[in-house]
Amino acid sequence: MEPISISIRYSRAGSLRLSARGFTLVEVVVVVLILGILGTVAVSRATYSYEASLQTTLQTNLDAIYDAIDMNRGSTYPAAIEPGWFRGSRLPRHPQAAGNANAFEVSTDGALFDPANKVIVGTLAPYWYNSQNGEVRVRVGVVGTEAETLAFYNEVNGTNATSLGNYSAASKGTSGGGGSK
Repeated sequence: MEPISISIRYSRAGSLRLSARGFTLVEVVVVVLILGILGTVAVSRATYSYEASLQTTLQTNLDAIYDAIDMNRGSTYPAAIEPGWFRGSRLPRHPQAAGNANAFEVSTDGALFDPANKVIVGTLAPYWYNSQNGEVRVRVGVVGTEAETLAFYNEVNGTNATSLGNYSAASKGTSGGGGSK
């Protein structure tokens, strides 16, 4: 039960008059609008914070993989990335990969510097490695529009790719996802 404010007033005739007063519709609407604005600001900051931490995690994974390749490289690049090179004998965890899949797709075409498909879809490996030139790329989940996802891929990998290759398949809900930008 809500408390009711009671005001005591004297009428012109001098008699005592009690009146109950609640909130007007305008006051309620103003409060709801203010709460809506505050909620929108909080959600947008949380989304930005999630994407920034996701980018940092993926870039840290990429750095760890490059370090492992450098430490295990002889005169040529290794044919594959081995889990034993990493702490706990496990490949770095990709936070957008479905089922915590942490596999590599290995390419032997030395002319390639990026995978054809840059978005995680279904069972596609979250990491791509070219054993001929030592390039490693982290695939990303959909983070908004195609342009936003491409920009995110380029930010994470430090590249200037111009297309994602498989965005249309990934945007149909089969990717690991990653939030919205």
